[in-house]
Amino acid sequence: MLITVYSGGFKNKDEGMGQLSITFSELHLFMDGMLLMMFLYMLLLFVQQRKKIYSLYALYILCITIACRLNEASYHLPSYKPGTNYIVLLFESLAFLLYMRFIILLMNLPRFDPISLKFLRAMELFLIGAVALDTLLWASKADANIRSTFYSISRFILAAIGLYVIPRILRIRNVVTPYFIIGSFFFILGCIVALVMGVTPYMTPSVWIQGGVVLEVLFFTSGIGYTNYRTEQEKIAVQAQLIEQLQENERKQSRLNGIRDEIARDLHDEIGSHLSSINILSQTIVPLVHDERVQQRLSRIGDSARQVMDSMREIVWSLNSSSDSLLNIGLRIQETAYSLFADSSTRLFIQIPESSQPLGLSERQRRELHLIVKEALTNVLRHARADQVWVNLDVDVNDVTLHIKDDGIGFDSTLEVSGLGMKNIRERASQMGATYNLTSSPESGTLLQISWRVVTNH
Repeated sequence: MLITVYSGGFKNKDEGMGQLSITFSELHLFMDGMLLMMFLYMLLLFVQQRKKIYSLYALYILCITIACRLNEASYHLPSYKPGTNYIVLLFESLAFLLYMRFIILLMNLPRFDPISLKFLRAMELFLIGAVALDTLLWASKADANIRSTFYSISRFILAAIGLYVIPRILRIRNVVTPYFIIGSFFFILGCIVALVMGVTPYMTPSVWIQGGVVLEVLFFTSGIGYTNYRTEQEKIAVQAQLIEQLQENERKQSRLNGIRDEIARDLHDEIGSHLSSINILSQTIVPLVHDERVQQRLSRIGDSARQVMDSMREIVWSLNSSSDSLLNIGLRIQETAYSLFADSSTRLFIQIPESSQPLGLSERQRRELHLIVKEALTNVLRHARADQVWVNLDVDVNDVTLHIKDDGIGFDSTLEVSGLGMKNIRERASQMGATYNLTSSPESGTLLQISWRVVTNH
């Protein structure tokens, strides 16, 4: 295939295969389309991820596209010389500044290569100074040859510094480094060729710059894709580690529950039976002893044994892993309430959901809840003079609320109460991570509410 370059574009004359021609305008249009698509892609990445680096790169692509388009429009003018179109120079310089800021963020130069950072800062200052000087030349209507020569020299200096910085950046161990280096090489090469070819009729300088930018963006977007792939793989690996850790935690929790259940069984079967024997023996010996002091001491021994048995039952219940279900906790509350009011004329109304839903309470929290119920009902029994008491355990999705209400004499709940009972209830509710609410007024009874959220992954 024979390619011949004409001033209007490329022509392919291959015998027997017809004729193919591509004009510079069509080539420019094609590259403009590619660059605008890449601009939109970077803009979408910025919108999705809110990373400054993507916004800088998107603006860079847009500025370089506008500069190339304006340069192409002025290239065919008889007075055209590289760097004499002031608007093109502004957009081009802005694009270079954005690109340098992009490099600093992409490669994290403040951390990995402070020397390259200094060179890029110097390039930024040099470029700003060059724009300022060219502005003075343009405002004073200086000769076009002088402006073009100054433009070419300044761009060659920037390219030389860039070619020095790129090998330094190559030493930075980063996933995207190879893509960035190759892309930057094509970009700088396109700029150098554009400067050299700017005085020839074969191609407009902007075509070379556009070609370098297109290759650079293609390599960089490939780097983004590979980086995202690596990031996704790392996330998958981290998730796998977390899943394994959660499974191991579950296994440890299961073993811990087994140990607690075994301790609970041993306490109930061994210590419980001995305490029960002590209680029974103390009761059977009392009638056989005629000394009143010995009888009193034996009675105290029996009472102490019963108290220890009650405390031990509470500990056994809180240790047992099966005690975490809603039904089991409800039954424990019901047992405590009936036990306290067994010799009272107060009527009890207890409503407990028949559900095996776990409440995610630790053994400490279950014990605190049981003691809250015991303290609250003891207060009702001693002070409320109530005829009726209602105990309800309500569940709303993941929120559980314990209600204890009485129709007793009540009190002014806005006043500070001197007793320790309510203070203990507040502290226990806080320790189990629950909210505490008490409402009461004279002759209107009292309502206590303890609410907490079910933690299913406890």
